[in-house]
Amino acid sequence: MRLSFIFLLIGYFVLTIPIEQTESISVKCVACKAAVEAFKFAYEKNSTSAKIIEFANFICKTFTNNEPLICKGITSQFKDQFLYVLEQLIFSPAQLCGTILSDCGSPHNPFQSNWTIPLPPKSKWKENPYFDSKYTIRERTSDGQKTFRVLQLSDLHFDLNYKPGAEADCKSPICCQAEPQKNSKDIIDFETYFFNLSRSSQEKEPVWELLYSAKTEYNMTDLSPRSWNELNEKLRTNLKVFDTFVKNYGRRDDYPCNLECRTSLLCSIRSGHHNSSALCRDVGPTGDPLAPILKKRSPNKKGFLETVKSAIWGHLSSWISDSL
Repeated sequence: MRLSFIFLLIGYFVLTIPIEQTESISVKCVACKAAVEAFKFAYEKNSTSAKIIEFANFICKTFTNNEPLICKGITSQFKDQFLYVLEQLIFSPAQLCGTILSDCGSPHNPFQSNWTIPLPPKSKWKENPYFDSKYTIRERTSDGQKTFRVLQLSDLHFDLNYKPGAEADCKSPICCQAEPQKNSKDIIDFETYFFNLSRSSQEKEPVWELLYSAKTEYNMTDLSPRSWNELNEKLRTNLKVFDTFVKNYGRRDDYPCNLECRTSLLCSIRSGHHNSSALCRDVGPTGDPLAPILKKRSPNKKGFLETVKSAIWGHLSSWISDSL
């Protein structure tokens, strides 16, 4: 009975979030904190794992930009690991919402913290039957300097294009490779493929399917800098082309991109590696020819909040009925 009463109090809090607060506080931030508060309480009261996973999936789909398939996979396929991490790193609403939403609380990323990992005792040296004298581990170098043994706990990468002595701190996604000759290659096309996990099995070879071709999708004659610049202008003036770009950028049909998101995307495309705001003067909200349209179709704040309230109350009602 006490559990039901506390759930009712949380439900009352969620359902009475004042809309006026959203003028100074993000609607998503307020709703996220309410959802996490209810989720945290349910976890601490030992609700069933199925209920916890169901509500965690709801939070992931509602307050992050992950695709629903990703949210479902994290909370179901890796259920045991998810529940273990949740137990070890139970967050406050401000910490969790601050991590997944900007300007919402105090974010805390456990992967940016120092972790103490106990290591097993050092085993005694055993003669290796496959020992090769060419790879002897020496305690000191030829000039007397002490060497170090390193235990690497991350993954290893095998690069066929690795070049010893190449630049390790470069501007490319992958470094330590031979620098290509400048202006010696032309990009023919940019294609994105996808792998449908629902059609996969261990018995069959994976089949990658073409999602889109940049030249075809954006009606480009080539991928020269001039063509990319023309596409940039189309993104600024043509709503259909911009919507197509956002869909491909977010890898989903319903990727949310309001006027603020659009301004950020267009400015990033304009700036490139220059980091100059001077190139973004005509892509801001005041000079955006599509700003009125985007403002009209942006989700209503009150409507979004009511949707979140309804969903949270549905979960709370289910938990209450289970506890009676």
